[in-house]
Amino acid sequence: AGAGVVADSKPEREFEETLEKAGAMFKAVEMAEAM
Repeated sequence: AGAGVVADSKPEREFEETLEKAGAMFKAVEMAEAM
């Protein structure tokens, strides 16, 4: 999970976005392991 940092990016928001993307990936892994 990464973020596209541009000139007007807010570091806090980029960090939050990265956590959101990673969270979805971890949830998918949890679901796959439960099968």
